[in-house]
Amino acid sequence: MISDEIAACGGITAISLGLPSTTAVPAERSRLSKVSFYRHTKVNAQLRIHFVEDIKSIDMLAVIRENETGIQTGLVTEEIDVVGLDCATAKEPTEVMTHIAHTREELSRRACRVLFVCSHGETCTLAVYRDANVKANLYESKLYTGQTIMSSQTRIKLFGDNLDQTWDAICSQVILDEVQSRHVDKRIGRHSQIMNTKKEIQRLTKAHAKAVQIPQRNRLWEQLQKAKEELSKLQREEI
Repeated sequence: MISDEIAACGGITAISLGLPSTTAVPAERSRLSKVSFYRHTKVNAQLRIHFVEDIKSIDMLAVIRENETGIQTGLVTEEIDVVGLDCATAKEPTEVMTHIAHTREELSRRACRVLFVCSHGETCTLAVYRDANVKANLYESKLYTGQTIMSSQTRIKLFGDNLDQTWDAICSQVILDEVQSRHVDKRIGRHSQIMNTKKEIQRLTKAHAKAVQIPQRNRLWEQLQKAKEELSKLQREEI
């Protein structure tokens, strides 16, 4: 299948992402109607506006399954769809992606996952929706977005003994910029803790600099040192 016969979003294709050519969706069958994602589902007026105004088009770029890749179906994951969103603005359409991910999971009884490719101009942002895993200290199901980079540099690697591991590896690459699948939820949870602790250190540092009263400065200083110790502990932790 040559490049001009396969689905593209802002010039990005399954092949340009580094995916096997067997996963690429033909161009004539790739376009997904925006209306189909909210016509028969409960969505508020604001979400409809996001679909209409923030998204130019939606295309299925690739379908990752055992038949296309040789990677065995997982215990949970049977299919990973690569969905391209041609965005009208540089802001990632998080509400739209979250709704699409939920819709695909519900229709497939949670057997289908979605890798989003958000294209805007010459840049691209990858995104995934990850379910909560309380045992791994990942307490919230949410959409995660990666770094925005040039479309020509956007790549994703497929590996793993089954599609469960492949999905974990994809999430690791998007969220953590790490090419591995082991203990991905624990690593995501730690990453979130590190980012939140860094924000708290910044807040306490600013508050301490502005504080005038000695008791308040001392209290903030103690809190700041405790936060720094927590950050150091998290960064040393091995998973």
